[in-house]
Amino acid sequence: MKRANVLPMLLCVACDPLPGLNDLIPDLGLPDGPQSACAAVPMRDGTDPVAFLRGCLLFTHEFTAMEGLGPNFNGPEGSCAGCHTIPGLGGGGDLTHVVHLAGPRFVGGVEQMFQMGSPIRTSSSLVGSGILDDLTDQDIISGCGPGGRTAESGGSGRVGRFGRKSPAVDVRAFTAGAAFQEQGLSNHGSPFEMSSDGGPDELTPAEVIDLATFVRGLSSLRRLPVDPLGSGLFGQVGCAACHRPDRLYTDLCVHDLGMPMMDDEEHAQVAKTEWRTAKLVDVQAQTSYLHDGRAHTIDEAIHLGHSAGSAAATASVTAFDALSNADRDALVRFVLSL
Repeated sequence: MKRANVLPMLLCVACDPLPGLNDLIPDLGLPDGPQSACAAVPMRDGTDPVAFLRGCLLFTHEFTAMEGLGPNFNGPEGSCAGCHTIPGLGGGGDLTHVVHLAGPRFVGGVEQMFQMGSPIRTSSSLVGSGILDDLTDQDIISGCGPGGRTAESGGSGRVGRFGRKSPAVDVRAFTAGAAFQEQGLSNHGSPFEMSSDGGPDELTPAEVIDLATFVRGLSSLRRLPVDPLGSGLFGQVGCAACHRPDRLYTDLCVHDLGMPMMDDEEHAQVAKTEWRTAKLVDVQAQTSYLHDGRAHTIDEAIHLGHSAGSAAATASVTAFDALSNADRDALVRFVLSL
């Protein structure tokens, strides 16, 4: 059943303006609640503040089955924010906010579930997605670290950049796909859309655009001071070749990490042992690392995720292990400051 509009009236001249949006939309006011939380979210320059707010209200809305949620869904509640809330809205999730990778399919007009890949994924931070979205395909192609390659997105001829296997070419496709795959909210912007019954969207195209505007518009949260020693060591041992500082510490390319990192999930041109370089921004807020949370420390993530990969990856692990204890600690502190 198509839900009623979940968003409140956005022009409320009788209400007090929201903090943080006062200078941008002086005539916009909403009562306390999710709107106030959304108003406090850091927003990138140049983002449409009204669309950003509408998208945030959708992001925090707890959908119900009557609104299209499910029949199964991921996370502790029926909202995007249920899994993307650490250290704030749009962030990542810890092992209490894992994503069980599944999605809906219409069979004879009935929404059913299918399973893709390993049952567990940690939720990645969405902060900085707009910066990565702004890169051109050629930027990504020319910026792959050693042993990396780009992944074509769904036969589109475009370079994928979002998702663990880089299936989505831009924030809009990624957002639409996540809404469909993780919450069962059908929409025709999803690259995974499998509806053949002609039923109505459970997220309209306009709502998908608003959600994507919110995700694209997420600005970096407050960072800890950068330790120059740790930053230098990060480059010295080779981490920065793939975790590029100018791209939120990723190269957006997929790398073969070897059999220990093999997983049942695969896409058309990405093998079961290949993964997109993880973005390290907001890693300070995580309590577990790698795609399935198997690593509980940065040291474990370095060794479990890279020791059986490409020659460049294993060389970086060897260089890390050759550092003194003090230098290894400095490098780890630097990563945890991002």
